[in-house]
Formats: sequence, structure tokens, C-alpha cells
Amino acid sequence: MDALRVKSFFSFSRNALSALLVTAKPLRIGVLAVRLVLICGAFTATMLGDEQELTTQSAIPTCEELFLKTERLVRELANVRVVAADRSTSFAAPGVTTETLIRWHNMFLKVHEAQCRIVASRQNRSDWWLAEDSSQVPLTDKTVGEMDGWIHCFRPHGDFLHAEVGRVPSSEKLPYSVLYAAYSSPRAFGTFCLPFLSVGRMWNNPGLKEQERRLLADSLMATDYRTWRVPTRDSSLGRPLLRVIVPNPVHKPIQGVLKNHSGSITAEIVWYAWFSDDEHNFLLRVEDGVHHTYNGMEVPFLFKGMGRHGVVFTADEYTDHGDGLFYPNSGTETIFSATTGHQADADEIVADFLKAGSHSVDLDYFPLTTREWRITELERLPDDTNVWIDPPAGAYLNRVDLGSVQIVGKSAEESAAILKSGGRIDESGLGQVVRHSRSRLLFVTFNVFVLIVFAVLVARKQRSR
Repeated sequence: MDALRVKSFFSFSRNALSALLVTAKPLRIGVLAVRLVLICGAFTATMLGDEQELTTQSAIPTCEELFLKTERLVRELANVRVVAADRSTSFAAPGVTTETLIRWHNMFLKVHEAQCRIVASRQNRSDWWLAEDSSQVPLTDKTVGEMDGWIHCFRPHGDFLHAEVGRVPSSEKLPYSVLYAAYSSPRAFGTFCLPFLSVGRMWNNPGLKEQERRLLADSLMATDYRTWRVPTRDSSLGRPLLRVIVPNPVHKPIQGVLKNHSGSITAEIVWYAWFSDDEHNFLLRVEDGVHHTYNGMEVPFLFKGMGRHGVVFTADEYTDHGDGLFYPNSGTETIFSATTGHQADADEIVADFLKAGSHSVDLDYFPLTTREWRITELERLPDDTNVWIDPPAGAYLNRVDLGSVQIVGKSAEESAAILKSGGRIDESGLGQVVRHSRSRLLFVTFNVFVLIVFAVLVARKQRSR
């Protein structure tokens, strides 16, 4: 409460009390005094409430507080069961779709181990996020052949660190029903479809090169919060948010060349991150962009429509899924590409900034690829849940690192006989079944015949010369 307001309050109280004592009748003094006390109390409470609201509004969390709140959310997601879906769409031009891929995920994720069953389809539909089936418990070597899709298992220790398991289509007449590709060396999951769930997890092997392409939200959590810029309040997205500028650790700032203006302009590859301006400070949006400053002042860039430079990650409102599990039900990550327009130089950017306080980007951006994700189920897993799948008896086991195959539970001689008569899969342990029986013999015979005919034709041609 400032001094002027306090002085006005006491002046109001003194004048009101003087008027009361001079003009009021004796019998009504008590009633009027009570009313005056109530009025003054309400006035005081109003001023104190205004000051409390002003104090709360001015308290902006630090970068450390924002990071630690998000990190706490990540820790709460350590042992969970998730049913989710993601839809990837590629565009050749604005509005021209070239490819759509939908994947349904039934996941059991722990700190050290993970099991994820993926069913993929290229048939787009309006309710694409609804899976046809899901399992309440992790699959085992006894049940892995009962459901469609490929199951990925990860763990940091053991004879096998990564396994890809799937059942053989019923149309294939093979002496085994399950394919099991085993890897003895660590492998990365790839670009994980959901934010936060793979951050800091041992099974995801974040140090591998394959993990360089992560969701922007996960990349943000891999940075040092001490490099973040001081948060500021921002309403440019239509609602009160907190914006933080995070320098991309891979790139260094570039000094621009000015020919028509004095001073200096700097371009820096950064991530713009927006957090909710409330007690939770949920991460809602991350943009990959170029941050320009002229003589130390930020140069805002205004884009056309919804287009942006680079990559944009968004998360919808976070939901309490019970037991302290806060997580957004849906979100997107879009990669934008420029089509036509004029790329401004450093002097044009500064001229716009000095004239209008910002720079309007004269480029048309459209989404090159977009990935949408939704979750339908999220719950905690008991700590003792086993998510690893051992090779089932009778399965086709491909030790990819060693280049050897066998039938689980059979000797080397028995496995060789079964594979010779029944068939085997390709080297990757996945994909199309390749017959090694009569069809393979016919294929080899045909190719030999073609080579002989070609050689005879060449010989006749040489003789004719």
C-alpha cells in the first residue's frame, strides 16, 4: 500500500468521524459508528487485496524454478502405463498431403526398462487416436504372439539389451509363430512420439547419435537452465504466459554486417519456450528460431498467419490423471518450410525495427511435416513390474549383432533343418518372409538360365563381326 493511498484512507476516516459527531443524533451515534467501522474495514480489505494481487502478479519465477518444476513432472512419470497414438503427415506443398502414418502405442515405461507395442497403419480416419486393442499388463513370452504389432523391449543390462518381437502373419505357413530380433549393443528408440516420457531414462540411451533428433520439449530439458534468459511475461499468443529464451548449445551467435546503420546486430539460434503463468508453470510451447538483437535490444519478428521459422512444439492443457500425474492429453510438433518471399538482410531488419519496433517476415511458411499425438490412458505402474520379454520357445531368434539365427529350444542341427525346409526372415529380423525352399531354388535356376542366354547372344554377335 503506497503512502498516498494510506494518507487518503486516514483523511477519509477522520472527516467521516467528525461529521458523525456534529450532525448525528445521540441515539443514532452507535448505529452510525458501527456502519463507519464496517465501511472502513471493507475499504482497508479492498486495498490490502489489491496490493496482494499486485504482489502476486509481479512475482515472476526464476529459470531454475521453471526448470525444476518441469523436472519434477518428468520424475513423476518414471513408472507408467500409457496408451497413446501419433499421426505423422507430410506435405509436398501447402494443403497437398503426400503421406500419412498412424501409430498406436501400448507402453509400459520404467526408469531402466521399457516395453512398447506399436501398430502402424496408413489408413487415415477421423478418430485416428483410438486404438483397436490395448493390454492392461505387459506382454510376456507366453502372450507375445496374441496381439498384432511389433513390440520393442529395452533394458540397460543382460545378454540382450534391445529386442524387437512380433508374431508371424497367419497367412504365412511357417514352422514358428513369433519372430524375435535380439541386439547385444545399446540402441536408441528414435524420435519418441510423446514429450517427457523418455527424458533421463536409462533404456532410451540418450547419448547415441540416433537421439540427436528429439522433440523440442525433450531437447529443452537436456539444456543447462543457467544458460536460460530471464523469463518475461508475454501475451503475444493470446493468453498470459511466461516466455524464456534458451540458447541452442550447438550453435554460436553470428554478428551481422550493417552497411547503412551504425551499431551492431546479432543473430542467435535459440529456443523460445512458453510456460503457463500460474502456480504449475507447465511447458506449453517451444519454437526453434533465430533471435535477433540490435544494440542489445530484441528485434521481434512478425510472421504471416500460423507459419513459423523452423520447428514448433505445442502441448494442450495439462490434465491431472490421478495420483499427481499431470500430463497434456494432446499436442503437436510441426516442421515449417518457406515457399516464396523475400529474405531481408541485416540493414532491412534494423530499418524496420527503428521504424515500427519489429520486423515483418516477407516469407510464406507452410507445414512440411506435422506430428500429432494424443493419449487415452495414463496410470502408474507398480515398481516390481517386469516389462522385458525373453525369447519364447519355438520362436525364430535372430541374433542381429552376431549374424546367427536359430529356433528357440532347438539344437543348431535341428534349427538348420527346420529353417531349410520351412523358411526364414531377412537379415534385419523384420520385414518380408523369404522362402528358402522350392521358391528359392526356382529363383536361382531362372537367373542362371538368363545369364546363359545372355552369354550365348553375346558370343553369336561377336562371331557375326
